Amino acid sequence: MNALRQSLLDYLSLRRAMGYKLRRPEKLLHQFLDFVDASGAPTITTQHALAWACQPANGDANWWAHRLSVVRVFATYVRAEDASAEVPPRDLLPCRPRRATPYLYSEEEIAALLEAAGGLRTTLRQATYRTLIGLLAAVSHILSAEPDGS
Repeated sequence: MNALRQSLLDYLSLRRAMGYKLRRPEKLLHQFLDFVDASGAPTITTQHALAWACQPANGDANWWAHRLSVVRVFATYVRAEDASAEVPPRDLLPCRPRRATPYLYSEEEIAALLEAAGGLRTTLRQATYRTLIGLLAAVSHILSAEPDGS
């Protein structure tokens, strides 16, 4: 077993002792070390980390950034014992999470939801869901209203 593989086992053991599950990162890091081994590099380099993280070539930029961030954390751990290990810079593959476009219910849909809430089993549950739907509709209406210019 080479030094990087042993470092990975030690790293995973330490992080798991701190409460992390690391299922996906473990898999990714083993794949990364396979990539490093195939290249013949003795340690982690930014060039190898970037080349591995940007696979597949048609992948999503956020997936690439995630893969690189997993390597970055591990590389930081390795660098504590191996000064020749390189830690990829944080801004090498910046991640920009995409927010979902909110769906705004029409007045008819809100009325249908309120009516459906009336069919729940208990009166307390009916009142709770009608109140919740009403509050969400009111907040949605306030947030979607045009500013009045004042």
